[in-house]
Amino acid sequence: MPLGPRGIICPLVTPLDDDEKLDEPALARQVDRVLGRVDGLLLLGTTGELPVLDDGVADRLVDAVAEQVAGRATLMVGVGDTGTGRARRNLRRATTSVDFVAACTPYYYPAPDEAALTRHFADLADASAVPLVLYNIPQNTHQPIGWNVVTELAGHDNVVGIKDSSGDTDYFRRLVTLSRPDFTVLQGTQERRAAEFLRMGADGFVSGLENVIPGALQDLVRAAGDGEDDALHWAEQRIETAFEILSQGFWLSALKVATGMLVGGGDRPAAPLPPLSPEHRAAIREILGDLGLLPVS
Repeated sequence: MPLGPRGIICPLVTPLDDDEKLDEPALARQVDRVLGRVDGLLLLGTTGELPVLDDGVADRLVDAVAEQVAGRATLMVGVGDTGTGRARRNLRRATTSVDFVAACTPYYYPAPDEAALTRHFADLADASAVPLVLYNIPQNTHQPIGWNVVTELAGHDNVVGIKDSSGDTDYFRRLVTLSRPDFTVLQGTQERRAAEFLRMGADGFVSGLENVIPGALQDLVRAAGDGEDDALHWAEQRIETAFEILSQGFWLSALKVATGMLVGGGDRPAAPLPPLSPEHRAAIREILGDLGLLPVS
């Protein structure tokens, strides 16, 4: 069986111009900035705006990043959608340059029971040319991937892990007890508690903050592994400071603005996600200055 994804994965923001077309030069600069400081990239996740992007933009995003990465990092692509057929259609983006796909639960109409949800993921895994990672984010999809569903799917040859963004510590603690050694468990929302989740047995982290401070979680993991308390504290403080960006208006709009300030180019979110006020933009610029990424205004 293939081994699931591990390490630090950056869920890339999708830079858009004023017409909501892909800003390819900005995308290339961001990929260059992140590569070498993370173990992998996730395209078309929550941070990448999959549910609201134009299909053509999503298609081109995957092609452009796959060409640029060229095997230098793990590449995972989000394929979740409102139903099984639509998600299966999204599997077309899993080209030979893509290592994994990630699928959340269907949203809008929830699956009626655990058996239906298990069938949904099993159908995707059967149809996928690359291994499938489950993506648990019930605060967005309004349907969790229950424990019974996970344990059933962990026996599928083409299901190799789960990214848990639920924030449920007890649920995560149960996930890392799964006995299949090639089924990896990634943490998706708790950067400020990363050291704690490492001790629980996390195989890696998917962190949107890596768009802004790539390498921060690598520094934290290294310091925790080496028992370097001062370095661990420094890494945790840097993550804490970066986290302030997400409170400047809508979190994803803020993350895109911060990334745009660092690489230039389009920073607008896809409609109907809200743009940021000038006041929030000024606050983000100040935080980036505090992080040493921009001159303090």
